[in-house]
Amino acid sequence: MGLGPQKEPLRHTRVFGPEPLAEGRSLVINIDVQGVDNFRRAAASTPLLADRMGTVFISVPLEVLRERMIARGQDDAAEIARRLMTAEQELEHAIKFEFLIESKSKDEDFAALLEVWRTMQDRLRKREKPTVER
Repeated sequence: MGLGPQKEPLRHTRVFGPEPLAEGRSLVINIDVQGVDNFRRAAASTPLLADRMGTVFISVPLEVLRERMIARGQDDAAEIARRLMTAEQELEHAIKFEFLIESKSKDEDFAALLEVWRTMQDRLRKREKPTVER
């Protein structure tokens, strides 16, 4: 498989090392702001990663996030407060990301993420078109 654009990104898998990118696969990774910083540092010395990396920040209004966590019923009040504080701090970093998705529903968020993926695929296609010298 070549390094160009592909039809579908990898979903729900564990990845170790750059092999999927070298095989022409796309990766969508759900990580926090600090994790993105780590990927940016890695991209500085990994041209393949730098060429194919796009960053997406999914923004959720804090009140909506609080309501979602309460509805899930998995966290106590102290954990919800801690997570909201972390989310508020991470919102300050949204401007550092290439793409911003304003969260709505799971389906709408996924559709927006697929659109980002398509944008990245188009970017790769344009970079890899052969040029004709005259």
